[in-house]
Amino acid sequence: MNRYLKISILHFALALFIVILFCFLGCASNNLIALEDFNYAENLAWKAFKTFENENQDFEKIIHVKDLTIVISGKQDNVAKKLGAIGYASKDKIWIRGIILNGKIFLFYPGLGHEMGHILNFYDNDVINPDKILK
Repeated sequence: MNRYLKISILHFALALFIVILFCFLGCASNNLIALEDFNYAENLAWKAFKTFENENQDFEKIIHVKDLTIVISGKQDNVAKKLGAIGYASKDKIWIRGIILNGKIFLFYPGLGHEMGHILNFYDNDVINPDKILK
């Protein structure tokens, strides 16, 4: 076999390996970057929450929620579609969007917290309605 042909085949194989490696690492890093962004957003939300704290935070409230159903779905539900939302709550149900990530269900946890805020508000008006925080 021609020496230049051997070198060309070797270069082609090496280039192909590098392309496949970058594709694999690129896909993995997109998920990693998204999860890092998600954690960063949660940390920002926590810092914002902490700014509202004052010295008089010595309280405890117990709210019993009976027969709560949480539906996690990979498809948009008709009610959520009409609302233009990724989740919604009624007095006994939370519906929230989820995805499969690495074989496990991953959901938009801030959305779940928001909808749980509605449930708690339904049962006790001392808990603020999350849609009326700034109103």
